[in-house]
Amino acid sequence: MDITKYAARPESYDNLSEFQITNFFANASITRAQCDDFAAQLLDGSVSATPVQGGNNYTVESKEVLKVVQFRSSQVDMAKLELA
Repeated sequence: MDITKYAARPESYDNLSEFQITNFFANASITRAQCDDFAAQLLDGSVSATPVQGGNNYTVESKEVLKVVQFRSSQVDMAKLELA
C-alpha cells in the first residue's frame, strides 16, 4: 500500500511554521526582527528561522556555528529538562 499520498508536502510545513511564527509574535512584547538581531549577535553570524517551529516559541538557527536560539513565551522548567 502506497501511503505517500497521505504525507504532508514541504509547503504544508512552511505554511504551518509561518502561521506559528505570526501567532507567537502577535502575543509577544518583542518583534521578530529584534529576536533575529539578538540571536545574530549572540551567535556572531546570520540566523534564520528553523524549518519547523513550535506552537509557543520562535526558534532560529545559525548555519555557521550549528547552534539554535529559542525565544519562548514562558520559561523552560529546568527540573523537567534535566529529567529528559
